[in-house]
Amino acid sequence: MLNNLDFLDINTQSTRTGATNVERVTALTQAQARNKTKDIKGDFWWWVKSCTLPSYEIAMSEYQLVNQKFKYPGMLVWNDVSISMVDTSAVTERLMAMLGLAGYGEGPACDNSGISKDGFTNQGDFRIQIIDSEGGVLKQWKLEGWFFRNVRFGEVSYESDELVTLEMALGYDYAVLENSKGGSVVGELKETIEKEREFANRAPGRGVSGA
Repeated sequence: MLNNLDFLDINTQSTRTGATNVERVTALTQAQARNKTKDIKGDFWWWVKSCTLPSYEIAMSEYQLVNQKFKYPGMLVWNDVSISMVDTSAVTERLMAMLGLAGYGEGPACDNSGISKDGFTNQGDFRIQIIDSEGGVLKQWKLEGWFFRNVRFGEVSYESDELVTLEMALGYDYAVLENSKGGSVVGELKETIEKEREFANRAPGRGVSGA
């Protein structure tokens, strides 16, 4: 069972000028050893080259009244996340194993079995983490209801010695922006606003006097 499928963005938020990817991976490995039961947990996809952060689009409806148009927001839809990774040793095998755990049986089936969304999400949470040069988590996105949308296993050529690059797109229901401890940033903000309003209502001169 795979658990806590985290991608650490080792290419951003580095405090050391000119730090190479190898140096960042080394820092990450050291941080993992220091924080096994603290902030850094799960399986880390250190072979990832790049990853798009979650994004969304809100549909819009227009209504015309005489010579004026009014615009209203509609449904919000989260866009796919694109991940580019290097096939180091067993990345292809790992992705195929995850597809198998999601219900794929490598061939036609006449029963009711097949790929299911629960087959992906039951393998663990999927987070995109942005870390500093020491491996500390600055912020992270949790993809709720994630699943494979498409996977491209790359291209090989006798004319190139470069490592094979895999491309993946992840679909998901929605994304939650979390702090380093896994708490919802939006939830914390709402609580802070509610406390500020409650404090303002209790301020002198805001109360209701009795007769």
